[in-house]
Amino acid sequence: MSYGFDLVRLPAVVDRNEAYKQQLEKENTVSVRNPDGVDSGSIDPVAEQLKQRLAAALTARHPTIVPYRRDYVQIAKGRGIDEAEARRLFRTVELNDQELGFQILLFDNGAGASFSFVGAPQECTRAFRVLWECLEVLESEGGLSTYDAQVDKVLDLKTDFDLVLKYACGVDRTEDPKT
Repeated sequence: MSYGFDLVRLPAVVDRNEAYKQQLEKENTVSVRNPDGVDSGSIDPVAEQLKQRLAAALTARHPTIVPYRRDYVQIAKGRGIDEAEARRLFRTVELNDQELGFQILLFDNGAGASFSFVGAPQECTRAFRVLWECLEVLESEGGLSTYDAQVDKVLDLKTDFDLVLKYACGVDRTEDPKT
């Protein structure tokens, strides 16, 4: 089972869920990422710096998170382009935690996180808590908001952990306070 989050920058409005839906509609009409994971458009130095800063903050907080290193020479050769074009097209920063079963992707205008854990509920809860801490970093340092399609809302990371944990790990902490 896999669980995913979409992190976006939302305008300061009263109804964050409505703002997210408008943002998603806008992004669907003006594609920011091609279906095969290639970033479109030119490189924005500010966005690149932010992605690197967020990646550094996440790996400093949780050293088991490892950045994926792309082989741009191989990508260029496989696509028949030069290395500079490969770097322009494939600039999403990918961070993985193999042990805890999650991945974070940092895009120019947002991020995505996915979680897939098979194991005992207590282990799943521990792994999910680490991912939740990463979401907190992305929100506090990246100015992002976390949308959860499974519960269909923009999350409040201060209050929604137990709600999301029930879906992500099958754990209802209101029934079993030991988890």
